[in-house]
Amino acid sequence: MKKHVPQSKNTLVDTVELDLNSFSKLEQAELVTRLTINGNLDRNETLIAMCCVSDLLYNAINQVQ
Repeated sequence: MKKHVPQSKNTLVDTVELDLNSFSKLEQAELVTRLTINGNLDRNETLIAMCCVSDLLYNAINQVQ
């Protein structure tokens, strides 16, 4: 399922929802966190990345419960 998420300056970003198992979500959350820490991201990009990490961790915890 594709979503169009509006960004600043009226651009659209295509996102794809993937059905991942809990371990994959934790691995992906770790990767996004490392890339965010090591990258030269602006404030908005960092916020978007942290929201993605939060969503991945929330879903992984719910799958385990």
